[in-house]
Amino acid sequence: MLACVALTTSCMLVACSPLVLAWRAPVRISGYHGDGAISRIPHPLNPGFKVDFEEFSLSKPYRATYRVGGLPQRRRYDAYRAAIVVGLTPDEDAAWPPMPAWVTSRPVGTMTLTLRDPSGTMMFHGSHEIASLRWKSFIDDLPYGRFHSPRGEKDPSWTLFLDSVDLEHQSPAELEADYVPGPDAPDRLARVRILAGGFE
Repeated sequence: MLACVALTTSCMLVACSPLVLAWRAPVRISGYHGDGAISRIPHPLNPGFKVDFEEFSLSKPYRATYRVGGLPQRRRYDAYRAAIVVGLTPDEDAAWPPMPAWVTSRPVGTMTLTLRDPSGTMMFHGSHEIASLRWKSFIDDLPYGRFHSPRGEKDPSWTLFLDSVDLEHQSPAELEADYVPGPDAPDRLARVRILAGGFE
């Protein structure tokens, strides 16, 4: 009898554990019909997705327009983020964190991103020096620098990637990328990324 009570109690504790209660199904990515490569970000509590676009050299000017139709719905507590992924050497990757000094201590270059809806209306617009990005990393992935609103900035054009936006009412169509290298920009590869979820 005591064994049955103990087993029942154990099952109830497992079933009611935060991990089980908060588990979420993977994000659906099959509806994406834009440019770049979309993939899931596995996470037991907050699974997400990322879209990585073509690589470019940080030493040269770069301009591109990406189609981004059909982005997966983010969960209500998530935000869509814009980010830059920078290529690292094996030694630099093994030493992460922090980012190498060449990324954070000198002006590498400035990336400007503009997101537009199907009518051409701007939904998001922001510029960042690569060195000023906020760097994070997922397991088995290169670090990525997130675009963020400047401290004290209240410009609503930042809200797509910083606050809650419902894609049922706001439908992104194109993301414009315009990169201008700094005077000492290294010949390293980088790429633009859109992501949501997957918090570690």
